[in-house]
Amino acid sequence: MRKKPPIFKKLADIYQENPSFYWAVLWVAIMPSMGSIVSLQILFTGDQDWIYPQLTGIVTVAIFVCLAGFIMGLALLPTTLLSILTGYIWGWDAFGWLVMAYLLATSLGYTLGKFLSQHQLDILLKYYPRAKKMVLEKQEKIGSLIFFVRLSPVIPFAFSNVLFALLKTGLWRVLWWGIWGMLPRTILAFYSGTIAGSLYQALMDNDNYAEWITFIILLAVSIWGIVRFVKKDNKTEA
Repeated sequence: MRKKPPIFKKLADIYQENPSFYWAVLWVAIMPSMGSIVSLQILFTGDQDWIYPQLTGIVTVAIFVCLAGFIMGLALLPTTLLSILTGYIWGWDAFGWLVMAYLLATSLGYTLGKFLSQHQLDILLKYYPRAKKMVLEKQEKIGSLIFFVRLSPVIPFAFSNVLFALLKTGLWRVLWWGIWGMLPRTILAFYSGTIAGSLYQALMDNDNYAEWITFIILLAVSIWGIVRFVKKDNKTEA
């Protein structure tokens, strides 16, 4: 029996094939945190008058949607932080525009992830025939996986875009299923911003037990859904 190559050999194969994919994964893992630190420094220590323009008029709204979409799509800020800030600064009038920004960010992130990932999944799965078989069998039913991954409050938005691109889920499925998965945690973060009495409270107050309960419920449901997707037997095979 042929001995399977060690995990480092597999990773080395992927790196040699396309090192830019590794840099992309590193970017989405680190950059949102760095962006959060910088943005919080600006918000709490800088001149804030220019940060709070009124969202009135097509031009201003278009700028907000494009800017927010590019910030999230390029993983410059976590989506949760941007949701809280949007809710605090503009309230529910801006919620629809934030959803449009999510769709733009998803399109941008998925397209970049698809360009950078190329054939990395094929390289990785050649060592795991059972996993490859499962991916191929569930390719047309992957909408539920997209939904539960987006629902998870612990899986970063930017990282999931790279994951979906790697799995070749298709942009339209990511947009449709992803937005429904994103809505619960987006509404939760957005609502936290709208009820906060100050910017500091909106970003730092973690004493709301209802939010923690909702967080745990979303996490549990997302884990259940992902595990169910992976383990569910194909009942048509018998």
